[in-house]
Amino acid sequence: MKNKILILGIAVLILAMLLVTAMPGNSEDNGKGKRVIADTTSSIDKFIFRMKGCTIVHELNDATALKCPAGVQIEGAFEDKVYHITDMDANVQINADDVWSLSYTGEGVTVAVLDTGIDTDHPELVGDIVGGQSFVEYTTSYEDDHSHGTHVSGIITADGVGGTPLGYAKGVAPDAGIWMAKVCDSGGSCYLSDIAAAIQHVVYNTPYKIMSISLGGGNFAGENCDGDYLASKVNWAVSEGVTVVAAAGNDRFYVSSPACASGAIAVGAVDKNSLMASFSNFGTSLDIVAPGVSIYSSIIDRYDSWSGTSMSTPHVSAVVALVLDANPSLTVDEIKTALYETADPINPDSVCYGVVKKAGPNYWIGVVPCSSDNYGAGIVDAYGAVNYVPTTTTTTTTIITTTTTILGGCGDEYCAGADIGEDCTTCSVDCIGKTTGKPSGRYCCGNYVCESAGENADNCPVDCV
Repeated sequence: MKNKILILGIAVLILAMLLVTAMPGNSEDNGKGKRVIADTTSSIDKFIFRMKGCTIVHELNDATALKCPAGVQIEGAFEDKVYHITDMDANVQINADDVWSLSYTGEGVTVAVLDTGIDTDHPELVGDIVGGQSFVEYTTSYEDDHSHGTHVSGIITADGVGGTPLGYAKGVAPDAGIWMAKVCDSGGSCYLSDIAAAIQHVVYNTPYKIMSISLGGGNFAGENCDGDYLASKVNWAVSEGVTVVAAAGNDRFYVSSPACASGAIAVGAVDKNSLMASFSNFGTSLDIVAPGVSIYSSIIDRYDSWSGTSMSTPHVSAVVALVLDANPSLTVDEIKTALYETADPINPDSVCYGVVKKAGPNYWIGVVPCSSDNYGAGIVDAYGAVNYVPTTTTTTTTIITTTTTILGGCGDEYCAGADIGEDCTTCSVDCIGKTTGKPSGRYCCGNYVCESAGENADNCPVDCV
């Protein structure tokens, strides 16, 4: 009887789940459901989520991203925030052409780009795309439906084949590969969990060691924003050996996430005259700047000039590709050092912005003296970074010569001042002339060797076995 009741209960439970997920206004909710991230990976919790009408969008390694009906509450879940793309001759400005003359063009190096997708038929990019994946709900294709991702990718690796009235658009690392993670929709909006899932996929399932992220959200004062969920994902990727380059943002305010992660390379913008861009975000977490004003590059089916730290970021990502082409064994920290130590100064005529007054939650932004909060280490220099040689420190050792006092003990079977482990069977012969510079003490002979001069030679057979 109990078995029948149990079977009946399970059947009712399954039926209830099917009814809930099939009802109008359920997890699909005509596309108007809310996105949340639950801090759990439990199979039981996932079952309960489905019972409530939610669908699982991404299974992250430390959380579960859900789309639920508007009225459903998931205890402990947090908002799946929406981030936005940061859009608003640079190769010569950052000395990339000098690197090409050394035969370093990014060949064999692939950059994972997290963006709106890529125009897979664009003549500038068609030979450089090694693959990709969509992480958005509405399509399985990583084809670009906005142009932002195509523009970013062109800055990295366009071949420079398109003759136009403005010249040609050649990427900083024209022979590098692009692996596209489509994490943003046609309007340039990008869910937090889609970005996190893409980061996780790159680390777990690809060999690529450069990640370029031209999107962001929020503004964070201070040295970093490591408590932010997306920032923590970036830091994890960096700990796995991936160099993450991210856009600082275009709000003329503090650096956005995920660029403000301590492990990321946060990139601000300058114009073609090396003047700071008026829109570029600032703060202590800013690391470096690069060209980001009126950058000519590929978009869907054609070309256009765009501005923003979104454009600055791929310049730096591509320089990292050049650095790895020249020095493939470098670590993330070594790459950062090469970038920061060789960066060029900004134009001293730059106008910089910062917080001039703060009262409670209110900030007043105004003109301030330019500092590293505005430009980080300076303007990225491809040639300098590729040729960077770390400074080595030479240590001088002073050798003091002393005379060893030969002590008795252990009968005749010891050598004073002999090298540890030396055969001292014939001490009178082997140890002659070997006391100079040795510490005072006893060295056991025969079948036993004391580990140090300070050991008790009287107990050599015991101490040295």
